[in-house]
Amino acid sequence: MDARQLTAHIVLDTLPLLFLTLPAAQAGLTSAFHWTSQAIQQSTGLHLSEDVGFSLALVLTAAVSAAVRSTELMAEPQQVQVVRDAVANADRYYRLTTNSLSSGSSSSSSQASEAECRARAFKAIAISWREQESEVTSLFATLAVLDVVYLGGLWHVTHDMTAPCVAALLANAVDYHAMWRGATTPGSGRGGRGGAGKAQRSSSSSRSSTQRD
Repeated sequence: MDARQLTAHIVLDTLPLLFLTLPAAQAGLTSAFHWTSQAIQQSTGLHLSEDVGFSLALVLTAAVSAAVRSTELMAEPQQVQVVRDAVANADRYYRLTTNSLSSGSSSSSSQASEAECRARAFKAIAISWREQESEVTSLFATLAVLDVVYLGGLWHVTHDMTAPCVAALLANAVDYHAMWRGATTPGSGRGGRGGAGKAQRSSSSSRSSTQRD
């Protein structure tokens, strides 16, 4: 993917969703709030300003965006159930595998201790996975809320979609450029071809220096 294709991908990924989130969603929610405020004013005499309606519509849109992002990142119930079953059966599994793999000279107490250590390590990894998944989901949901509120505030202050469009494009351009650079730069990722080549060159240079010595 070259720079032009990357730019087109950023634009197509950013602008349609932005226009759907701000002008389209805000127009519908603001109209609904306007009808509701008129009914409230006729029944109670309480007048609600348009700014209150826009703020409520923006908060509701941000909440929906955060819920969608959380659903995308959240682990599936089947995956969670598999991990729970594995944690529940970890003690028995590692006890059986340790007994089958250990030599006959190993004592039963050492085998039980080794199986307990392995089961404890697996449980710690499973708990850490669940905690990291929850933290990442909460983080991206919070970022989604802040993103919608920030772009909506720019739109409301400037009364123009140019400012939120530019801000969203710049933010996504940074992310896409980082991913594109990591995918196209040799050795940028862990275990890439560049890293393997460096390891081979270093090992060959060490062998040559040993031969000279």
